[in-house]
Amino acid sequence: MLSNEQRKREPSRWIFSRELRDSNFLEESGDERTKPFVITPLGTRVKRLLFVGSITSITKEEEMTKAVISDTVGSFYVNAGNREYSIRQKEVLDSHDQGDLVAVMGRVSSFKTDQGNMYFNVFPENIYRSDENARAYWITMASSSAERKIMAIREASKLEKPDALSLVKIGYTPEEAECALRSIKHYPGFDLNQIRDAISGLATTAQANQAVNMAKELVITIIKSSEDPKGCRYDDIMSGMEAQGVDRQTVDEALNLLGSEGEIYEVSLKRFRAI
Repeated sequence: MLSNEQRKREPSRWIFSRELRDSNFLEESGDERTKPFVITPLGTRVKRLLFVGSITSITKEEEMTKAVISDTVGSFYVNAGNREYSIRQKEVLDSHDQGDLVAVMGRVSSFKTDQGNMYFNVFPENIYRSDENARAYWITMASSSAERKIMAIREASKLEKPDALSLVKIGYTPEEAECALRSIKHYPGFDLNQIRDAISGLATTAQANQAVNMAKELVITIIKSSEDPKGCRYDDIMSGMEAQGVDRQTVDEALNLLGSEGEIYEVSLKRFRAI
């Protein structure tokens, strides 16, 4: 029988809300005291997950705080109750507001209606304040994981008798191979494009956003270090940024964002100062 500590060691899966939302199969864990695993359409075996997103709504009440957190393709529903094992998480969630970026690690709870519809909540074990770079990293990694599982499922579907060893031999990990087999078994005929289309291009966008955020930090450092009383020249900013391998388009976008966020202002044509 598993101890409480062993139960907590179940790995946290990095999946998008869309993959969880489309799930409709539960696998019993074999222990009456533990909740079943959710098997997703991509074959991911989920009991705990980790995601980064933006709080789109939050309701703070004495007994329970409920938050809806967007991961760009959908939403996770997070509940933190005023109980001994989760009171700390409720306090942390209460410290956040709509629009905040957070990273959440938590346990998945499922509910199935009489009509067969499945709904999911996440009960947080840890909540952290996050940022755009962390969100970009999470999106990139979650997208890569989902894409590889989709490819493994399609390769498995070509086999007369799909097996894990055959998939591992052509380059998939044992975990990806097992996911493919679970997907074929529990979601025959599922349209994988539903998930692939939802996440298509997210990693590229996230990487671009991450590059701009890094450029913003470099730009404002250059402006603040300028000793020119008339303000830091655009050409000097470009020289410094090109030395870091940053192109002109990214620099211009960084300057526009810093200006709109009130971090810098244009003293005169093509001269900038930090606020």
